[in-house]
Amino acid sequence: MSLAAAAELLSPLFYTYFLTFCRIGAAFLLFPAFTDHVPQQARLLFALAVSLPISLIVGDGVQMGEGSQVFSAIITNVTLGIYLGLAPRLFLSSMQMAGQVIGQVSGLYNPFNINGLAFEGSTIVSTLMVVAGTALIFAADLHVTFIQALTSSFSTVGLHGVLDFEIMNKGVILIISQAFTMAISFAAPFLVLGLVFNLALGVANKMMQALPVFFVFSPILMFLGILLIVITFGAIATMYTEGMRQVIEGL
Repeated sequence: MSLAAAAELLSPLFYTYFLTFCRIGAAFLLFPAFTDHVPQQARLLFALAVSLPISLIVGDGVQMGEGSQVFSAIITNVTLGIYLGLAPRLFLSSMQMAGQVIGQVSGLYNPFNINGLAFEGSTIVSTLMVVAGTALIFAADLHVTFIQALTSSFSTVGLHGVLDFEIMNKGVILIISQAFTMAISFAAPFLVLGLVFNLALGVANKMMQALPVFFVFSPILMFLGILLIVITFGAIATMYTEGMRQVIEGL
């Protein structure tokens, strides 16, 4: 076989592999489990490795077109990959929002806390919950489910497919609303605790005005907040895992 014939035979394979990598790499760029603390070289190698078998599955009959068609296909796959990776990351923000509220209500707020997974203004509890949410993705094998969803996306939108931005916009809005609803559900017991405890502090302050209420009762509030976290975290983890699974499977 001549060199020209070999190049003509392998060109569609490399083209398919490149377009597949554009979608997979863009998705891995934002997917929570594969970002932030994972080295960039490891993410790149993992995306290249995952793209190879997927390209062999979905790339049957794909031919390289003109320059404008190639550019359009690259933009389409990168945009879709960003959307697929952004959806779980938006849902992970429910843990950060809930942790922010819990930390402030429970007196566990620290403005100098290390920023947890690139979320700004984090509290100690929000950092804990974001890290736990990321760990739960691996514990529940949701990273495998995400790769399966990426593979299924090629049957919905091919390598040379056309994006439906209306559906994508509705999907982002739905995920954001689900994240806010989930965050409120996670933080609801702590909001009740903060309301009842502060009402009790107000009554105590009226009855004993010389008592330094905040100094005396702040450790009690922190203890009750930590105790409530221990009691409710199992239910929070279950709700979060099921919600993340529904988001990924719905991609």
